[in-house]
Amino acid sequence: MMLYIVGIVVFTIILLVSIILLIYFIKDEDNLAEVTTSQLIQFGKNYKKEDFENLIFEQYKNILSGITYENYSFLKDAVSDEIYNQILLTAKTNREEQKESIISDIKKEFCKLIGFETVDSLEVAKFWIRYSCKEYTKGMRKIVDENGKENIIQSVINGNQDKTITHEYILFFVRSRTQTENTLCPSCGYQSSVLMSSNCPRCDIEIVPKKMHWVFLKKISADLIRKNKEGI
Repeated sequence: MMLYIVGIVVFTIILLVSIILLIYFIKDEDNLAEVTTSQLIQFGKNYKKEDFENLIFEQYKNILSGITYENYSFLKDAVSDEIYNQILLTAKTNREEQKESIISDIKKEFCKLIGFETVDSLEVAKFWIRYSCKEYTKGMRKIVDENGKENIIQSVINGNQDKTITHEYILFFVRSRTQTENTLCPSCGYQSSVLMSSNCPRCDIEIVPKKMHWVFLKKISADLIRKNKEGI
């Protein structure tokens, strides 16, 4: 009889835990549900979510490449001041340690718009992104030849330049709220409703201040459906 009661109690506990976990994951999936074009229209946007997603991925890809090739003029315009300062600090450390961080062959697996809201005078967009790339660090290394002579060469000291790895993040982009979506370049006539830079993508003159276009604010690591720890 006692074993029967214990069995019922254990079964009940397992059932309750399963229900709680199910509710949690359903809720988490809801939090990562995609924003629709119709919902963007309700915020006064006149572009499709797919166009927004493609532009954001290209912007993030360019940011990663900008870090690799130290394109600081672009990075200053594309990321928040906090992230920009962190990039400069990392670059300074790499130079002091004679290292070079490289990210290459960046390929999108998916990029989904999963959140859009207004916070005070700002617009905040949240994207769930997964991509693959090759990521490694080169550094200076001493070698000794057969004659005992020391030589300094550059080689991979961390990672694998031939191995592809996958990253998955929740990205946050922000900009000031605007009264109009359309921006017209006074020089070449280029028109856009989703600006990702202060400069015109066609003729490269400055057409809007930094606060008026989408700027990378932060990212947090993610697995298949859950958000994990915060990163740079």
